[in-house]
Amino acid sequence: MREIKFRFWNREENQMISGDTLAFEEYAPLCHLLSQEGIMQYTGLKDKNGREIYEGDIIVDGSAPGPEYGIGGYMFTKYEVKMVNGCFVVECIPDCVNDHIFGSYHLLYEVITDGFAEVVGNIYENLELLKEK
Repeated sequence: MREIKFRFWNREENQMISGDTLAFEEYAPLCHLLSQEGIMQYTGLKDKNGREIYEGDIIVDGSAPGPEYGIGGYMFTKYEVKMVNGCFVVECIPDCVNDHIFGSYHLLYEVITDGFAEVVGNIYENLELLKEK
């Protein structure tokens, strides 16, 4: 069974808050609370270093073709982790070729199973990673 965890980006204090410290109001519907900006759900998957992957994370993968950018002389494809239609997917940064069943999205599981994917940041703390390089 998949572990259900969350984290939250606090815009006011510019810090990531662990899901262990989040307090949800009992009377609010869970789907309403989870749709708020800054709430990120754990995908149940980990990168090559054992780091948990959450929605909003930016990962790099050296085994998949696509728009590439260099890190230490190697070429990697950059992805943003998203939830689309109930599936954890990744979207290339910049846009990938629309050649997949999900359009420009690829299933997160398919990208990380090769053992090369690594979390390098997230969309809140590392905005520079969202830009083309």
